[in-house]
Amino acid sequence: MSPRVLRRSFSTAAAALMLAFSAAGCASKDEPPVITPKPEPSAGSPASDAGDDGSVASDGGGGAAAKPTDAAIDKSQLPPENRDLKAPDPKDYPGFYEKTDEGAGAVLLYFVDAMHYYESTGDDSPLADVYDAEQCTGCRQVTKHVAEAIVDGTYSAPTEAQIQEHYVKHNKDRVLAYVEYGVPSRKFLSGAKAGENRPALTVKLAALVEWNGEHWVILGLNAENEKG
Repeated sequence: MSPRVLRRSFSTAAAALMLAFSAAGCASKDEPPVITPKPEPSAGSPASDAGDDGSVASDGGGGAAAKPTDAAIDKSQLPPENRDLKAPDPKDYPGFYEKTDEGAGAVLLYFVDAMHYYESTGDDSPLADVYDAEQCTGCRQVTKHVAEAIVDGTYSAPTEAQIQEHYVKHNKDRVLAYVEYGVPSRKFLSGAKAGENRPALTVKLAALVEWNGEHWVILGLNAENEKG
């Protein structure tokens, strides 16, 4: 597939996800977002696949400054491969504490890394300050999916996201962040599925984000997964 066709397919996926905000009252019904991809360089850091079962979450769219933490769980109970994992640190995401497009995109990258950390450790504390739990139904659905997956001690091997598309789009007074990335196949390390492979995925996330005076917060999230 040529790069040109690849970008067009990403644009279509982004438009479909972002238009869902319109149906939920998060974008103008008269002027739905027109997506013009603006790829930005982004480090391929660990990121969550938010589950293996296809499409996840859709919703419409404060807090104190986010802080890294590793104290919420007893890591001695984790698979050996996961015991040394560190919670993502907002300071490692350029622009996180800045009212810029870079910062608006950074909070979404941080979110997916924190989700992956959650599914590998059971620690969801890094997520606490980066999404609005009351407004972001999609965030709640994705975190619930992970919680259900690890309830019996089923933890996945760490991985790194392969960033394919990442940009920020303005629609009037709303700021939308988009990221698309690949997650390689990996194994379940513990629980009933220990030793089984998780399929490779392509994950697409579109988020409505807002500046709260200190850092960016996710108010709404639409997510889509594709196997392979």
